[in-house]
Amino acid sequence: MGQALLDGLLMLLEPMSLVYLTIGMAIGLVFGFLPGLAGLATLALLMPVIIGMEPVQGLAFILGAYGAQSFGGSITSILFNVPGSGEQVVTTFDGYPMARKGQAGRALGVSAASSAFGGMFGVVILLLAIPVALQLITYLRPPEIFALGIVGIMVMGVSSARTKIKGIISGALGLMLSFIGLDPITGIARMTFGHLELNSGLGITAMTMGLFAVTEMLVLYTRGQAIAAQAPAQTSRAKGSRVIDGVWDTVRNWKMVIQGGVIGSICGLVPGMGGTVAMFGAYGYAKARSKDPDSFGKGNPVGVLAPESANNAKEGGSFVPTLAFGIPGSSGMALVIVILLILGYVPGPQMIDNHMDIVFLIAWICALSNVLASVLGLAMAPLFAKLAFLRPQLLAPPLVAVSLIGAFVDTRFMLSVLIAVIAGFAGYVLRALGYSLAGVILGFVLGPIVDQNLGLALQLYGSGFVLRPITAAILSLTVVAVLWGPVRKALRRPKDESGGPGGGAVVAAGEAGGSNR
Repeated sequence: MGQALLDGLLMLLEPMSLVYLTIGMAIGLVFGFLPGLAGLATLALLMPVIIGMEPVQGLAFILGAYGAQSFGGSITSILFNVPGSGEQVVTTFDGYPMARKGQAGRALGVSAASSAFGGMFGVVILLLAIPVALQLITYLRPPEIFALGIVGIMVMGVSSARTKIKGIISGALGLMLSFIGLDPITGIARMTFGHLELNSGLGITAMTMGLFAVTEMLVLYTRGQAIAAQAPAQTSRAKGSRVIDGVWDTVRNWKMVIQGGVIGSICGLVPGMGGTVAMFGAYGYAKARSKDPDSFGKGNPVGVLAPESANNAKEGGSFVPTLAFGIPGSSGMALVIVILLILGYVPGPQMIDNHMDIVFLIAWICALSNVLASVLGLAMAPLFAKLAFLRPQLLAPPLVAVSLIGAFVDTRFMLSVLIAVIAGFAGYVLRALGYSLAGVILGFVLGPIVDQNLGLALQLYGSGFVLRPITAAILSLTVVAVLWGPVRKALRRPKDESGGPGGGAVVAAGEAGGSNR
């Protein structure tokens, strides 16, 4: 393991790898700064670029961009009160009030330092968890891998859709789409309708480009207005308002940075929790522990550093289930799985056994990109302020073109371009209706793994494979996680309606109040 750790570092320190890392971070900061292009969209839009790249350089480029986009979103959250991504609305709670008080530089310093420290903490968690994952992998057989695939699809769909039933439908839709092509066990063509181009399936790149890149651009274009409708807050150079003052705020509150990192890492380790839970959880914890909770929401630096450290730490935790078991710890990790497949690596036990140096390379990329992105982001912040006023009519068309070119380059079939366009419009509708695009793409990506391991499990163990202890436990936990909410509501309803005299009247009054609202 020590040799793999060193090999991963040496691969990253190659001159071309560092060049691609730097370019990726600069692009990631720009994308993170533009709301709608952060997170999943960053990975989707840059995916065509890595096709044909050397694996090490491709990982350095795209993971460097992914690591940097988080701080890019912090800049726009602080300067414009416009979150770079959905979860970064937490950063606006205290970051924007600080900017309005002339402390934008200090707020950016807090965000930069806490993001860097939180990211490093997440990497440490990743490195410490790998030995444990190595021990767990020895117990995984086709039935267990099949069960883990089902868990990943269901949890991701349910956690990111508007309702649980829509989440289940999202995962099932992606799973069904993955069946198009040749059966992995028998080699028989399924749902290809005589088109030889479909023998290899719909194509990961085409589906990803459509569901995320094209869909995001449709949303951005139809919005029809510039990202920032107000001028950036003025940054004072007075003592106590500089970037360095924000860095010292982070150093003085190092315990809260670590505690935020712990919260973020735990949220990353548990598939489906993601950045929203991490940032809101860390913010709530910091406010509860504060001696002056009333200052939160009015420009308290701790209200920025706690959620920012949690947000960056969660990525290191998310990589653990993604790399060790092929189950994404967050929606972004679903696309990381796609990226690894494009570069020739299969996340899961096979990757841990055969490509440990790549696992540690990913850890080193995350560590270095978090630190350098914060420094680079502070230097480029004034330039980013101008990009927020760029009209979406100028931004969306070229990005859609790049996405469609990427879909074509991957397969050299015009059918892939058509698939990307159809998936883009379908994704726009699904997103508007509250379905989970992350659940769809994860069902599509994990479909072949689920399909193949189901076939192997039936051949090796028969239909009784679901009764194997670990398999049964995994599937049972999946059922409980999906059904627990509705069952709990159903159990509470009769009790609430007959809980005592006037209980029914109280319920009726509540319903009447709700209808009036």
